[in-house]
Amino acid sequence: MDIEKILKYLLPIIPEPLRRHVATGIVLLVCEVLIEIELEGLPLSEIVRSRYFLVSTCIACLYWLVICMRVRQNLGRAGLLLFTSLFFAGALAAGYGFVRHYNHVYNELGFFQGRKWIRSESQPTDQNLGRWGWDMQAVEDLSSKRLTVRMSLSSCAFEDFSPEISASGFRPTITDISTDPVHSDVWRIEDLHRPSDLTFYLLVIGRQEELRCPLPQINMTAKP
Repeated sequence: MDIEKILKYLLPIIPEPLRRHVATGIVLLVCEVLIEIELEGLPLSEIVRSRYFLVSTCIACLYWLVICMRVRQNLGRAGLLLFTSLFFAGALAAGYGFVRHYNHVYNELGFFQGRKWIRSESQPTDQNLGRWGWDMQAVEDLSSKRLTVRMSLSSCAFEDFSPEISASGFRPTITDISTDPVHSDVWRIEDLHRPSDLTFYLLVIGRQEELRCPLPQINMTAKP
């Protein structure tokens, strides 16, 4: 990512009173992106789903909005309206993105996954059972790999653990390879690539306010 090129083409259209502040914000945002790509392995194409990037963008837009108000006499009525609207819309978009993607974190294996179990909107008719969901969203081509998703019975007592593939997007091959004669606790996923969206549902006894079971264990191996 070339910061000089970004500043070269963007800064000339920014009024002089805002130029220094916008340049500083852009440099800091680019540095944040580069650090996250390096440390988390997040693809550049998916950076807009990063919680840290979205928070940083929202803060930058709010900062630029404050600067606009401070130098409003130098911007003119049209310039003030244009840039305050632009920065306000940017802050709203980043804030919305943060709320939307807050419950997901990037897994270096090549997909986003849920940070925790989410209570399913569709609950069993049996009042003694609760249904919780955890999802995976592919962002890279993993068709040459096999993923194994395992839910340990020793760490969480459950009645059922099974996947559901989103109706939209590509449908990978999912196979039950459990060794337990009663419960399905291990699933193999093949041909997973974007835009695959899987949700694993866990059926447990009782309807807790928050499920304290650990997340599934995920392993990746190359296809033979």
